[in-house]
Amino acid sequence: MSAALARLHSLYLSFQVTPSRPPNVAIAESSRCGMLPISHTRQGLVLPDVQEDRHGYRVARRVPARWYRGTQGISDGRADGKSALDAQGYQGSVNKKRKGINCFMRFRNVSKWGEFGAREPLLFFAQRSEEILFEYTLDSYKTMALNSSFLCLEAIALIGNIENGVIDSKNLDPVLEELRWSLSVDKIAKELMDLESKDYVLDPKNESLEKVKLRLEVLSKTLRPDRYFERGCALLAQAIGRGAKKEIDSLAGGVFTTLVNMGCHKQDLYTKTVSFFYGQNGRPNIEDESVFFEYIKLIWPAHKQFKAVFIVSSLFADVKDAAEQAFDVKICEEMPEEFKSLAIKEKYKVGSDEVLAEVSGISAIDYYSARELANANLGRLRDLFTLYHHKNQIKWRDKAMVKEVGDELPLMMKMPTNPIEKVKDQKPGMASESLTWMLKNFSMRDSDFKKFARIVDFHGLSVNSSEPENQLLNLWIALESLVPASAATSKINQIINSIVPVLGMEYFARLVQNLAQDLIRWDRGAVRSALKKVPDSDSMSLREKVMQVVLSENCDVVRSELYEKLKDFHLLRYRLFTMHECFKTPRKMIESIEKHEEKVTWQIRRIYRTRNLIVHSASSSKHINSLIENGHDYLDQVVFMITKMSGGSYGISSISQAFELARLFRLNISRALGNAEVYDDSCFKLLLGEHEFMTRP
Repeated sequence: MSAALARLHSLYLSFQVTPSRPPNVAIAESSRCGMLPISHTRQGLVLPDVQEDRHGYRVARRVPARWYRGTQGISDGRADGKSALDAQGYQGSVNKKRKGINCFMRFRNVSKWGEFGAREPLLFFAQRSEEILFEYTLDSYKTMALNSSFLCLEAIALIGNIENGVIDSKNLDPVLEELRWSLSVDKIAKELMDLESKDYVLDPKNESLEKVKLRLEVLSKTLRPDRYFERGCALLAQAIGRGAKKEIDSLAGGVFTTLVNMGCHKQDLYTKTVSFFYGQNGRPNIEDESVFFEYIKLIWPAHKQFKAVFIVSSLFADVKDAAEQAFDVKICEEMPEEFKSLAIKEKYKVGSDEVLAEVSGISAIDYYSARELANANLGRLRDLFTLYHHKNQIKWRDKAMVKEVGDELPLMMKMPTNPIEKVKDQKPGMASESLTWMLKNFSMRDSDFKKFARIVDFHGLSVNSSEPENQLLNLWIALESLVPASAATSKINQIINSIVPVLGMEYFARLVQNLAQDLIRWDRGAVRSALKKVPDSDSMSLREKVMQVVLSENCDVVRSELYEKLKDFHLLRYRLFTMHECFKTPRKMIESIEKHEEKVTWQIRRIYRTRNLIVHSASSSKHINSLIENGHDYLDQVVFMITKMSGGSYGISSISQAFELARLFRLNISRALGNAEVYDDSCFKLLLGEHEFMTRP
């Protein structure tokens, strides 16, 4: 990796040209603004050797094992200076099932951060990185499913499936459309491309499929993931040096999307990020921006070999020969020596009807990915055994010991969080109240009630399944069953035409709700004090006040006060600022909602294509976890909308009525905003989702 990081640093230095100074001055001052010259960097960093992994990417050989030992001693910091201990241990709360998960961003204590020139942009990067990687972040702020590099690879694979007769050629146009859009806004891709995007992405209506594929293959070499990652890191270093937060935001998304699609586990990246920037096991002090390169070294993707030990049911002993030959699973008579000390410490003992199974030959980038791959190996063996024996299934404990080959110490691990669980949850008490209200007020009867019940069944099957493919299939069945049938258009278009208006209608309200929760979680007292200054706000709810702060030009004083009070919480200040800029006029609001709907449409089509691959060719997708997270969120939003309508003052009695009403009110939002020069009370009411048909009578 030394050569790669040297290239990265060279790229940074070549880009770091401040317009107000000659280029040589900018380079000379790079040490002052935190980006050390290459010679200093080589003295200050121990760079591991470089190798090529099985995909041909240039990667680092090793990452210190201490990053996996927990991030104890991380604390939350508030405007009043108070803090509370937060233990994000690798074996502890990271793997815990949580009750009432919400999508909050978090402000952490920054006592280990020194004062230096670009402290603010580097801290902003740390805060944004944590938010991007957090499992329960709102989908608008997570990593993308794919960026330009992987959209190109997706298009090539899709053409291959079209040529093989697996997928209809009509599916290609939306993928190319998304790729063109991505290339137009992706700074990393623009830096890497030698020509304009139109020279790479041809129109299949005017060119042969073979020519379209060939150009995309050339583009894929230009945007090869390792090149994309290296250039993205260089541009990030440049943006941090300049304090360009908008660029940091965009570039961080591109870099982390690349890492996840290259095989890094998001929970692993999250753990390392929080530990490095805030934890006791991370870097002792953050004194200048040069630590950014240490962080990049830490997360640099490297395929390594792992082994894992599970305690499994004794049925495994009956298939031990097949397990060892085909799945690299060996039944052990006693605990392997290298795992003994951890087994004693964790009291990991075999029961009377259990045996030890060692899974070897696991090639992965990190421990989380290795744990998932080992589990998948056991799952395939279990499913094959079930072909011949249906009454009893092979089972294993949730905890397993995982060890990198060549590392001294193994780790005790649970399975990473299931992607189907990564949605916003109500607390049990609130969930119980919502269910009771729905059962009392749900007005659908007969066939629509039965249909709704079946959709709930499919949702439950998806949530209770452990296999990603089964999760996605059941989510898709639920979505497809939910949408009213029509002979006038294809099923995928029916789903898009029914679901997208619902998601567009709720888009801004969800962002406001999320912002309000983030503000209250940061400092309830400071926020309430500032919101009292919102004009005519005595009878307003918290959401209404926050919406006024975001949209109203009469709230400049309130916004300024919040900006000042947020101090080192640069991410939350940036979020409030960018929401105001993005939605400050009705025209901008329309554009933002329509762009969101377009992105949702692309993602629904991607879910549909993946479903077809699973059903028709028994293959899957590397980014299936992102599709499950998004698909589950879409389904929940639509189901909750239907229950609100059915229990609302209109008493909507069929699913078809619910979707038609949603389409009409989505149209009404566009009309109201289109006719308004500035926001008025009717616009505010529509945007917050306070529709009479969804109001409890």
